[in-house]
Amino acid sequence: MNNYDFERSIVSVIAEIIDSRGLKHEPLAEEAWPDKKDAGRTWQDIRNKVPPQKLTMRDAYGLARVLNLSMSAICGIVEGRAIQQQAAVQAACQEKKKQEEEGKTCGCPPAELMERDPIYKN
Repeated sequence: MNNYDFERSIVSVIAEIIDSRGLKHEPLAEEAWPDKKDAGRTWQDIRNKVPPQKLTMRDAYGLARVLNLSMSAICGIVEGRAIQQQAAVQAACQEKKKQEEEGKTCGCPPAELMERDPIYKN
């Protein structure tokens, strides 16, 4: 996972936690960042803008604090998901390799074994 993906994963985890707790994003951002003039809009831009606004460590820490979570917990969730995703990709690759070794495909006969009806001409 590169730096950008890690940052976006932190944003996703925080947004999911907010949603799962039934909290509103704007008031939570205002509580997390009382010094920001338009905290709700900033959090919206971090989540949804294309390209997204960057999430600073300071801002992530403020959100974690308001959610009563440690940064370690949030990073742990992100890392755990990355490990699960990597394991799933590896399992899929191993299954594909196994099928290739066994000569299995999607169940359709290979194209080269299908004979053309002599009725049809080029």
